[in-house]
Amino acid sequence: MPLKRMDYAVVDPTSNTPWFPRSVGTIKNGSDLIWHRFRDVEGFNQYMNIQALAFISRYLVKTGAALLLVSLYSGQGFAAGRWYQVELIVFQQHGATSERFYQTAHQIAWPSRLVELSGHASLQALQARPVSYRKINSADWSMHWSERQLRRAGYAPILHVSWLQQVGKNRLSNAVHIYTTDGQGDYPLNGFVRIQRGNYLHLLVDLEYTRDIDDSGDETYRTVVYRLQEKRRIKLNEIHYLDHPRFAVIAEVKPIAIGH
Repeated sequence: MPLKRMDYAVVDPTSNTPWFPRSVGTIKNGSDLIWHRFRDVEGFNQYMNIQALAFISRYLVKTGAALLLVSLYSGQGFAAGRWYQVELIVFQQHGATSERFYQTAHQIAWPSRLVELSGHASLQALQARPVSYRKINSADWSMHWSERQLRRAGYAPILHVSWLQQVGKNRLSNAVHIYTTDGQGDYPLNGFVRIQRGNYLHLLVDLEYTRDIDDSGDETYRTVVYRLQEKRRIKLNEIHYLDHPRFAVIAEVKPIAIGH
């Protein structure tokens, strides 16, 4: 039965593993602290009461010990959130249609905080030492085959990127900035992606693709903006297709085991 209240554990940051005291009486001073690895949630809740938590908090403040108090919510696990590998391919589409699916101005409602992806690392290195919003090397991408198929079918990929991020239970992740540049300060592709984790997992995408088009046929070009905005319920380890007549997104989200 999942726990319905907030409980606490103590983490040793050198090993990133949770521990709890045998009893409150063993926590008297730094010389006779007795810690035991936490294995059973029910047993942990019996030991860790409010008095023990308060005592440990005072001990940490007094001694400056390098331990962290961490929340364990609803028996879902020790970590603050689950780790995911997110992979996106954004590509052009050339569907024959007389409809106009463009706008003449940018309309994205940007969130208050926008996270930039940083660096590159192998998936193995990130599993050993996770860093949120770190780009994953292309050798560890899982959608190479999809990109090859797109190219063979005449579709031009605009961007292929993958990164690692953490999402807490019942949380909406930070917005990840997704973009390309033309080298002159403009962003042909610009927008953000978020993950929402609740009873189900959702992918939120808000992207704009800016192009110069000649829709009059007289070589008079003008700048238009295509926008793809969608919130999609997704399943892990499955490829999802987000469609727009002029550009589209293929996305996959996979759970990643940390510490392996």
